[in-house]
Amino acid sequence: MDQKNQIQQQQIQSHHHREVDERCDREQQEKEEKQKEKKTNNNNNKKVAAAAGEGGEKVSTKKGGGEGAGCPGPTTKTTNEEGHFEYTLGESLGPNDRFKILAPLGEGTFGKVLECYDRVKQEYCAVKVIRNVPKYKAAAKIEVDVLKEIGRRDERDEFHCIRLKESFEHEGHACLMFDMYGLSLFDFMKKNHYKPFSLALVQKFAKQLIKAVAFMHELKMTHTDLKPENVLLEAPGYVRVVSGDINANNNATNAGTAAAVATTTTTTSACTIKVPVTSAIKLIDFGSTTLEDQYHSTIVSTRHYRAPEIILGTGWSYPCDMWSIGCILIELLTGDALFQTHENMEHLAMMRNVLGHMHTDVIKRSSKETVEKYFNSETYELSWPEGAKDIESERAVQAVQPLGIMIRERFECEETGTLLRHLLSRLLEYDPDTRITAKDALNHGFFRLDIKENAYTPTTAFASNQISVTNAAKPATDRTASSVVRNVGPTNSKARSQTTGGIRGACLDKPSMATEIVLGA
Repeated sequence: MDQKNQIQQQQIQSHHHREVDERCDREQQEKEEKQKEKKTNNNNNKKVAAAAGEGGEKVSTKKGGGEGAGCPGPTTKTTNEEGHFEYTLGESLGPNDRFKILAPLGEGTFGKVLECYDRVKQEYCAVKVIRNVPKYKAAAKIEVDVLKEIGRRDERDEFHCIRLKESFEHEGHACLMFDMYGLSLFDFMKKNHYKPFSLALVQKFAKQLIKAVAFMHELKMTHTDLKPENVLLEAPGYVRVVSGDINANNNATNAGTAAAVATTTTTTSACTIKVPVTSAIKLIDFGSTTLEDQYHSTIVSTRHYRAPEIILGTGWSYPCDMWSIGCILIELLTGDALFQTHENMEHLAMMRNVLGHMHTDVIKRSSKETVEKYFNSETYELSWPEGAKDIESERAVQAVQPLGIMIRERFECEETGTLLRHLLSRLLEYDPDTRITAKDALNHGFFRLDIKENAYTPTTAFASNQISVTNAAKPATDRTASSVVRNVGPTNSKARSQTTGGIRGACLDKPSMATEIVLGA
């Protein structure tokens, strides 16, 4: 048991690094934006000075106290110094006090996500409140435009992208309104002690995610920030099953059949795993979406899911999304991020361990400075381990397994393992020009496999009528947004995880006794 706890602690620590790394990336992006802004201001100052010289009149070029690209607006009752929205539960939000704030759902650099009650439509919803900072407000405008275009082009809601219901402004904060959904895939794994999803479930997730990305690429959009945190389960809740059978996931993934026969057994959470009540997902967070003809930032994607062309600075486009999907699928299948790293040299070394050597022609597309920084300029071999910053970095790279071994150790069926390995290797090709496209990935043989789930062993089952886990269409009359089915001892309070902007509903975290079906509390 001590060893299990130790492994679990190591996993939690390694996943915590993702927050540190995202902060470093944000700092780098902000530095780049400031340099760009400074250059623009210098050019403007020269023009102003020239105009003043011609007109014989002095013009001040000193920057006043107005809002710059990265500066928050003035501090107000509802806006703190960093531009974040300040509130208390029960306060009203939106035009004519339409929304009542009920609970926080998530928080990130963009702002906050709040669970609200819509007094006009009499339903529960999620409202994303953007920081009152010009660059984040500009990103929110892009997100609104992207979501409106997606909604216009996907009238039947077939492509698994979150739907924007409305947008409005509240005291200087851009606000986006969405339906309530379940946890992100990352948060679900976190609550499940980073236990992986079954192959059958990952196959379903993968097909929907690639379909969403293929749709975006058709619209000339690159998401640029694909990661498990930005993929939500459509419904909150889970089924608890005996953990000895990891491929026991899908019998409960149709919420419409979430009724069961009564028998009760008690067990500890250490012997069971949680399985989502639905395999349906929604892709979220379009604030970094870039159109084909728009300016492409140098740094995009969260570190763990960043494609090699971004690291090498050779330019990126739609293929960077496909690389991210490859990283996501391996994380869902193993419970661990594929590339748990925080700097470029170590990242490239891990890629080499997983995928083999990078082709010389891909390296040669980089600038001379980049080649000399990471590679031997004559042989084009990666400068590793001599380029390692310390022995810990070397050990971290050594711990990463080749892709073939990773798959072979986990999946016994030869056909399944071969097709899965082939799909992943195509998603993770170094060369973006030959990396598989989203359209081609949908036609891959892996998605034609009929992967069966083993019959799961329930820890508790219930006699119940059919239950819906989606928001009720009828007007809500109380605080409860969805139902809970359980047969447990003392109940515990609702737990809400913090995501990087997930629009999600509430879930019970750890019932004190075994639970068969929990549908968003």
